[in-house]
Amino acid sequence: MILNDGCEYYVNSFRYESADILGQDSSANYWGAEAAKALRMLQSLGASVVFDLTKTAEMLEKLVKEPGKLSLDSEIPVEGDGIDFLQTQVILKGGGLLQGQAGGYVVFDLVKGPL
Repeated sequence: MILNDGCEYYVNSFRYESADILGQDSSANYWGAEAAKALRMLQSLGASVVFDLTKTAEMLEKLVKEPGKLSLDSEIPVEGDGIDFLQTQVILKGGGLLQGQAGGYVVFDLVKGPL
């Protein structure tokens, strides 16, 4: 599910569901890795958005390898995707297990602004 919102900020909110997401870890690093996988999947589908999905996935993959660099509900700048106030920010919200079926979901926002 992708939601678009914003007035002063351009926001895309993502909830990516997959049988491959086991949700057994609540750390920001786990959800960062799952968000990176979701972004790569969206990119492979040819999604046309104002955000650089590849750079965002690469940045999350890099930060996952550095303990303590990611936290939930924090704005994380995506270097190389915009400048100054138009730089993309990713906000990891977390995730969980799906009700009544195998798999889980990851939730995150991509933000630009203020416009």
